[in-house]
Amino acid sequence: MARIELPPAELAAAIVLQRQGTIVIGGIQTVVRQLLLFVPRFDARLDSLEFSEGSLKVKSSFVANGLQIAVLATDGAKTTRLTKPLEAEHQFALMANPTTLRVFVVNDRSEILDSFAEDENWSTRHRVIFAGTAYPTELMAMIRGGETDKVEFKEFIRLDDRKKANDIVKAVISFANTTGGTILIGVTDDAEIVGIDANIPNNEDKAATFAEDYYRGIRELLKQKLNRIPQIETQTEKVGDKTIFVLRVEEGSAKPYFNVQMREVFVRRGGSDVRPDPDNELRGMLGGRGSGFDWLP
Repeated sequence: MARIELPPAELAAAIVLQRQGTIVIGGIQTVVRQLLLFVPRFDARLDSLEFSEGSLKVKSSFVANGLQIAVLATDGAKTTRLTKPLEAEHQFALMANPTTLRVFVVNDRSEILDSFAEDENWSTRHRVIFAGTAYPTELMAMIRGGETDKVEFKEFIRLDDRKKANDIVKAVISFANTTGGTILIGVTDDAEIVGIDANIPNNEDKAATFAEDYYRGIRELLKQKLNRIPQIETQTEKVGDKTIFVLRVEEGSAKPYFNVQMREVFVRRGGSDVRPDPDNELRGMLGGRGSGFDWLP
């Protein structure tokens, strides 16, 4: 009597027949008289991909004829699309720093036989365009988790745009009046990492101090707008070739924090900055000084 052990769900084009035997799948032993075992069909496979200095090298194995290999790459500003008849080795000229890469092997019916995909956040196999890149673990966890009561996303905001700059002030007030949180500048509301790099000056001297000047500008803005400034830590992070500005706002020790110019108070609720409930949240921050807003200067 034969015994075959297989991991769960590892069952698809060769057929094995047995008169009698036992099979163990997922730890469960079953007596069989006949076993039908499926093995994936093989027409083509992407064996290896390597990227260096704007050049993508692809090695493939295949048994069918008339196959095509297609490559799609973008760096956010330029997109490259290339298609060639499939061969054992290919060399594709791409941009110097792609941020997204897709590779497909297709047959004459446009069926995908094998594929590879990679961007800043993930890869279907080992890293190729971001090989060797170390991603900040905590930062990536925050981005993948979306906006929450502790995380706020902002695309780059010019501080001389008063209306948009007020969104940063609002978020700082909300986090300081609640339990603290992190503002990520260079990430869209949909958690797409766009970075702040397009806004860095071309002048080398200005570019060298751009982050420091931006953080200083935020602190100056808060001095003008807030009754007091909570503890804020600033940090610059790289994700692939994208730069993100990180503002960590500590929970305030002297609540409430508010905008003295707009006479506004906010707290963080879910992924939003909202007005506090006057009978509960605001009363707690005021420590018995009433529940209305008449105490505002």
